[in-house]
Amino acid sequence: MKYTKQSEYVRPSAVGFILNQDKTEILLVQRNVEPYKDMWMMSGGHMKVGETIEECLVREVKEETGLDVATKELFTVHSDPEQDLRHAALVLFYVVEIKGGSIEQWKVFEIKDRKWFKLEDVPKQMCFHHRRIFDKFVKEYLHK
Repeated sequence: MKYTKQSEYVRPSAVGFILNQDKTEILLVQRNVEPYKDMWMMSGGHMKVGETIEECLVREVKEETGLDVATKELFTVHSDPEQDLRHAALVLFYVVEIKGGSIEQWKVFEIKDRKWFKLEDVPKQMCFHHRRIFDKFVKEYLHK
């Protein structure tokens, strides 16, 4: 699908840092849709009418990974009027805690794959500005 102009509205989104218990790996999802098809990103998505941003993140992570999570703390807020060809971005990045669920056999059309990456093996190229935010997270949160 080709996007010719942005919407005049901002669509708030939430993204989660999903770490394993010893904080040496992060769960990423691979997009199966444009924009950024086949690229890796942290799980998350757009807020729907009637839900809080935290509820949005819990729902999106469940839809994309099969995991049940709870938001632990807000790490950063990112905004960029040109990040996404479809609309201006306002993204809240949260640290989340895994409460249950499983990534085994989980299928959803917009996600091609999901995979645990060692922090040092996270792809250099990620969707949107996720790599830059990931680097900031490692430096400011994990190594503080």
